[in-house]
Amino acid sequence: MNRHPHWCQKGHHCTTERHTTGEHASAPECWSTSFGRLVATRYQQADTGRTRLEIRVVVHLTGTEQRIQESARVAIATVYAALTHRAGTGATHDH
Repeated sequence: MNRHPHWCQKGHHCTTERHTTGEHASAPECWSTSFGRLVATRYQQADTGRTRLEIRVVVHLTGTEQRIQESARVAIATVYAALTHRAGTGATHDH
């Protein structure tokens, strides 16, 4: 499965030219928001065709150390809840 999908960025993003088990990779999609930034990149395993989406969330945190820690935990829990709701009820987590 070495042919690039139409969404593959190729170049240095895609590792299928260098590794038989490499990954096709899309161009990162970036959203700037009032609270920070979201960056999403789609990947597909060259050997299996398995596809995943990597999402990076950058959140601006202000306030006291306690408030920052609370905000960080709420942000993580909110992302987890949204993904669990979207994926169904069978999601688990490790931390």
